[in-house]
Amino acid sequence: MPGSDAVYRDERVAAGQRLPALLGAVVRLRDTPCWLVPALTFGAICLDSALVSDLNTIAPIFSSGLFLLLAFRRFAGVPRSALTATQEVAPRLALWRIFAFMALHVAIIGTALAWSDAFRANHTPNQALLLAASKYLIFLPTIVLLPGAMWRSFGRLYRAEAVAAAIALVSFYPLRIFTMAWPWYGQVLGRSVYALSHLIIPSTHYVPTLTPTLLGPQLDVTIVFGCGGLQGIKLFQILFALLLVVDWKGLNRRKALPAYLGGLGAMLAANVIRITLLFVLGNTSLQNRVIEYHLTAGWMLFTLAFIAYLIPVYPWLMKGPAETA
Repeated sequence: MPGSDAVYRDERVAAGQRLPALLGAVVRLRDTPCWLVPALTFGAICLDSALVSDLNTIAPIFSSGLFLLLAFRRFAGVPRSALTATQEVAPRLALWRIFAFMALHVAIIGTALAWSDAFRANHTPNQALLLAASKYLIFLPTIVLLPGAMWRSFGRLYRAEAVAAAIALVSFYPLRIFTMAWPWYGQVLGRSVYALSHLIIPSTHYVPTLTPTLLGPQLDVTIVFGCGGLQGIKLFQILFALLLVVDWKGLNRRKALPAYLGGLGAMLAANVIRITLLFVLGNTSLQNRVIEYHLTAGWMLFTLAFIAYLIPVYPWLMKGPAETA
């Protein structure tokens, strides 16, 4: 059929355009100084996590991937001939260092498989914290890829990217932090929702249990751990990371951390508003609709909160004309 032939030709043209684009991206990545170090680290961490479920922690993958993308974005479009002597870091890695790096990762995989029962046993809070921290040893093999003097040059070159990756490493999807903080954070969240709800529904009562409960005339709302705003935090972190990757070359990097911390606070505040709206609207004729759609509405509210936060912060976060010059 003529229509089918035309579609087939269009698909072949599109496929033919993708391959040069992919090859171009690989070439641009190779123009990134010392690109093999973050690339090997990211690939090895992904492989370790895929082979050993006990090492499947998303923060190291997210952190190493973010570092690689930020480094790539920083030098995208900059020819190697334009790099200064300081930026020309370790153009090649010694073969023995790559083999040592791979051997250490094999050792990590073997150790994790041998100690799998220890990871899955019951532990005290301190033991669980130590075991969780031990998963970050997955970064240690990267040290052998460069000599000490080269690491100092690497650190000077990629200082901003390393800070961003480190913050992502310790703060991405902070489930354990939320779990430890829930006894007091849950009360702060519950009392904040109560204070707002009481302004609209004076008959509201508050029950300060581990899972705070708001008693209303038609609907009672219990704030469980899943209502703590962790999903909103995760959404913000993913969207903010995308913003960093896309606009990294044009950002004022010193303002990125305050903007990030402010965004986390904005998401927590949005969660208070979300639960307040759920309680207030649930005590009206919209009760059934609220119960049915409150999860979807929550994601929509978090997305709107991110947009509302970004509108005033984004111009402040970008470099001015004097900084760009």
